[in-house]
Amino acid sequence: MTNDNGEQLKQIIDDCRKILDLEIAKLKNEYTLERARARASTVNNALEELGKISKLIRAQTTKLGIVFKPPIKDDTVSTATQTLRETIRYVILLVSLAYQLYVESASYSVIFAKELKDKIVHVITDFRDLVNGLDDLVDQYGIVAVNADEVDDQSSRLVSVGKVWDGCDAVISTLEGGSHGVLVSRIKETIDIMTDAISELGEWLESPEKLSDPFDISSFNSDDDNDSHNEPETEIPEDTIAFGHQCLQKSKLVKLLIFSLQKSVPAAKSTSSLDEKKKYASQIDGLFESQRRIGEIIDDLACAIMVEQDPEEAETILKRLAAETSEILKLVKDLNHSDEKKINWANTWEAKYYE
Repeated sequence: MTNDNGEQLKQIIDDCRKILDLEIAKLKNEYTLERARARASTVNNALEELGKISKLIRAQTTKLGIVFKPPIKDDTVSTATQTLRETIRYVILLVSLAYQLYVESASYSVIFAKELKDKIVHVITDFRDLVNGLDDLVDQYGIVAVNADEVDDQSSRLVSVGKVWDGCDAVISTLEGGSHGVLVSRIKETIDIMTDAISELGEWLESPEKLSDPFDISSFNSDDDNDSHNEPETEIPEDTIAFGHQCLQKSKLVKLLIFSLQKSVPAAKSTSSLDEKKKYASQIDGLFESQRRIGEIIDDLACAIMVEQDPEEAETILKRLAAETSEILKLVKDLNHSDEKKINWANTWEAKYYE
């Protein structure tokens, strides 16, 4: 049964849900720098504050899980209401920090600010789901007298609490890894893309053939005579196959380059000046974009050989690849201040690639 206290609690829960829905929608949409500035916090150290707020939300969520254990008793409504109000204030601070990171992304790197924003959106979304669950609890059990019997709690309340914990932990983990950590995770994704393309090209070169239906589209049709369309049409020219092997070797070398970045990019220094931080952030973003494009180029190169059997197109793609690898080598050398001990491997790789 829901009494006046219950109705008040439900109203607060509903207000929180509306705020959360609105903030989630705003964060997910594209926004201008001007709009972000209007919503951003202005704390001196946004990253440090973000860590603190994430830990506070985690702790407050634990309290919510305790005070909303059904049935909710009349003497705990005040505590439940206060805890919910405090937590929603922290969540709003989390939102304002997401905007501040966007505004100050030049100091942290765009990929780092975006990664944190995505993690923050997850936290807020999971918290909104928790709030929805709390509303369901009040509807199901109401507010009962202090001496009421306990119930067998089969709600998803604790699952929702756990998801918020995980989200807060993910924010803290991202902060600890910094922009360097985010870059390394993106490099691993690019390596996976390259590995697939290189594997497919290698398998094709072992038994090269030109098919009229390279993507096996006819397999979606039911006509029996479609099998004939997958028979080899013509022999692949030997020079095309030979060039394909060269492209395969180049691709493997580039994969080695990208793999080596994981241990060759230094982490940011906490003692750096603002200008140094901005330069480092720009270099991290530059590496991210170059290695991402390289993943796409390697995939394009494999298609040019396997599907198009077009050496001229493949040659054009190799030029794009050379331009991106040159940019990566330049950034690596700049990041390591041209220290011979740290960039010797890069010089060796460059000599091998262009021999």
